[in-house]
Amino acid sequence: MLWRDLLNLDLGSLLRGKREVYPGPAFRWGNAFREIAGVPIRLLKRLVFRRRRFLALRVTEQVARIVACNAPLVPALEAAMQEPPNYATWRALKRLRDPLAAGASLSEAMRRQPRLFPRYYTDLVQAGERTGTLEQSLAELANMMEDSMELRGAITRPIAYFIFLVGVTSFISSFIMVKIIPVLAEVARDSGQDPVQCMPALLQSMDHAVSWLGSLQGGGHQRDLQWVPSHQHVALVGIIIFAAIVYAVALRRGYVRLGPAWLALRIPWLRQFPIKANLAHAARVLRRLLAAGYPVDEAIEATATADIRYEFTAVFQRLWARVRQGESLSQAVDREARWLPPGFRGMVSVGESAGNLPEALDRIAVLYRRDVADASVMATRLLLPLVVFTAGAFVYAIYSYPFRLLVVLYSGLSL
Repeated sequence: MLWRDLLNLDLGSLLRGKREVYPGPAFRWGNAFREIAGVPIRLLKRLVFRRRRFLALRVTEQVARIVACNAPLVPALEAAMQEPPNYATWRALKRLRDPLAAGASLSEAMRRQPRLFPRYYTDLVQAGERTGTLEQSLAELANMMEDSMELRGAITRPIAYFIFLVGVTSFISSFIMVKIIPVLAEVARDSGQDPVQCMPALLQSMDHAVSWLGSLQGGGHQRDLQWVPSHQHVALVGIIIFAAIVYAVALRRGYVRLGPAWLALRIPWLRQFPIKANLAHAARVLRRLLAAGYPVDEAIEATATADIRYEFTAVFQRLWARVRQGESLSQAVDREARWLPPGFRGMVSVGESAGNLPEALDRIAVLYRRDVADASVMATRLLLPLVVFTAGAFVYAIYSYPFRLLVVLYSGLSL
């Protein structure tokens, strides 16, 4: 049992006589060291990805293997609980096994974990149980979750890399600017040298800009390393970084809605990519529900609970209300021209009139997913060299300045 597993023991169950606890791997010093060293990596992953998606995908794949082997679910889940990859997977399997052992169906057991399995998920499982295609439904769910995570990862991974690169560069550069450069500049000033004269062009521009801002505030024009931040500035930057981390966590948890996706949806050219990413996932869910025999209104209502942004959840709720009032789906989507592109509305209209709406939705999902993936790759290839070049120029200016000061000091001493 690893050190973090002690925090996951249910002491109340132990006191009541229930001895079933997470059978973690045997304790080894190497495993414990890797667990402790991996804490920052796991925290970074939780900022970039949602843990519930990975957990739901892992449980879905486990259940799909059991169903594919035609094995009884309860004994198979008990066997899987003996060697789980982590405590979260063991707990999810246990919460599935207990209702199944009491006589509930798989979809009913999954409905008891709404945070892990949303409504569209359980509806697809229930449809598979009714039609005898549970194995295909679970495989389709696993594919949908993998595609959704791949689409989000194609966007968030480059952004996370850029933030990490800028953060590390800023931290090292700030340390040099606060602790090293002022000391060398003071030594050069005591020896009669001007530390401003050997500044790189970038730092001279920063010095001029800060001095100009100071003159606007009535502080006069003083060119004596005005760009070097003080300890108060460093503390302010630390507070800003901490606030940014809290904001990122709140954004991933859904407590805050104003984020990069919200901003992208308000920019004319960029808004097509988050729209296509959300509609691609929603189209796959809706297509699978319609192919399983769900009525159009019930399929739309379940699609509104898919892993999409709240703007599109509201769109599908409005579509559900209009279809329930007697409108056709093509008429309902025509009223959502702000959030549904012309291609989506046209494909839905053609598919509904031809009687092959699931195939039309599947085509939409494939096209939109491809467009978002291509745009993400292109943006990464364009932005990565630009960010690396900008960070490299700034780091070169910061790192070269101490060496120039040392050269000036050495020249002054040799004279």
